[in-house]
Amino acid sequence: YFNVYQNTLDLGAVAKNDIISYNGCIINGKVTVSGFGSAYEYSLTTGNSGVNWQPSNVFDNITTPGTYNVYVRLKGVSGSCDFKVSGIVIKRTVFSVTATPTNVNCNGDKGSIKVTTNDINLQYVYKIFRGGALISSYGPTTDPSYTFTGLDAGSNNSLGYDVETSVVESNCMAFTNYYVVVNGP
Repeated sequence: YFNVYQNTLDLGAVAKNDIISYNGCIINGKVTVSGFGSAYEYSLTTGNSGVNWQPSNVFDNITTPGTYNVYVRLKGVSGSCDFKVSGIVIKRTVFSVTATPTNVNCNGDKGSIKVTTNDINLQYVYKIFRGGALISSYGPTTDPSYTFTGLDAGSNNSLGYDVETSVVESNCMAFTNYYVVVNGP
């Protein structure tokens, strides 16, 4: 006679970030396993069993795109079960941004510029400049787009706006759309 127990460990709380590149700048990929304490250890591999076990639940130095598996097991318990989350795809993605103006229809009206990223699942800071002076900023935020409103109209090559979108976790990833013009009526 013996007792049978079901292990209710849920490995559904796994988040990932792809490898991001822009203009020679690279942010490494990242996999985070949540919901476990210090009693567990973790392994990230492309293979079918855990290797190189570590106490941290964060793998933030992924430099090669591919399909990864995460393994979790009790730390220091001989013969403990390895729990697996398979099929975590890490891609290489190029950071890109578009800035789309909404023109002024009538005299006295204000325009807007909508800034849209390709949503690399990180935090952004949006800034808008005119004549080199900062007019407004928004962030940090996880919103993949933001609209600057209340903007004066200009002409095609003068009085345009420079819109900068930067990634919070990087000191070299800032995308600037130069001379975005809100046209008048």
